[in-house]
Amino acid sequence: HALADYLDPGFNCQKISGYATGYDVQRILQAVESWPTITTPSEDFFTAYRTESLLPRLRQILVEINAFFDYQQRHPSDIPQLTRRRKAYLTWKRVVKKLKGT
Repeated sequence: HALADYLDPGFNCQKISGYATGYDVQRILQAVESWPTITTPSEDFFTAYRTESLLPRLRQILVEINAFFDYQQRHPSDIPQLTRRRKAYLTWKRVVKKLKGT
């Protein structure tokens, strides 16, 4: 789902496997034929991916992961597991709500 934040079908990506293989092949060939000329990106383009930019972000991610596991060791979960029975119950509840019109 994170890709949805960056991908915009028809502009920087194409959605395939939605109807028929022949249609998908046409769209892939069209994208390949109209592929833009690759230019060398500017030096600024790579700044976010250099070690000095990535390390602080990685440290923060690891701090948050460690905090989660530390919390998990001391506190039980209070969110019900998403079992088949629970999913069926939630589906039933959603359907009933739609039928009632609320």
